[in-house]
Amino acid sequence: MSNNYKTKILTSIKSLSETTLVLKKGVDIIDFKDPSIGALGALPIKKIICLLKTIPSEQLTSATIGDIDDIQTIKKKVVMLSKTNINFIKIGFFFDYKKVKTLKNIKELAKNKKIIAVLFADNQPDFRLIKEIKKINFDGILIDTRNKKQGNLINYLKIKKIENFIKISKKE
Repeated sequence: MSNNYKTKILTSIKSLSETTLVLKKGVDIIDFKDPSIGALGALPIKKIICLLKTIPSEQLTSATIGDIDDIQTIKKKVVMLSKTNINFIKIGFFFDYKKVKTLKNIKELAKNKKIIAVLFADNQPDFRLIKEIKKINFDGILIDTRNKKQGNLINYLKIKKIENFIKISKKE
């Protein structure tokens, strides 16, 4: 399978010292996240704004909204993050997948930010969900592990299933 996309390096940070380090190393995307408080542990908005002041404006950035399963809280967090200068907002699918349609206006709430759906391999996601995610115009889909201590992606999904995830996600 050929990859026509340039691979980008995303590095999660939660402090000024980590920000300085990843800037020196030239990572593509700086991700504001605190994994000590959850798989997609959210940094406080004030801290994100503070750290953004130390980052060149052309640097791509992303932030997680936290390990949230309530749709109304997800929407509120997206609105708050959309007021910052980050580029991508990552939303973890901690909620019942049947509720995905209730996020249909999420792009309007996010204004000019890109919205990324985060599915978790540990949850054995139904890849039919990808079609629903595309219908509500998420800008990207990421597969991650929720429980980092239990292993990585291939501990939960066979290579063939990961390849299928990629294929379905890229399909128009």
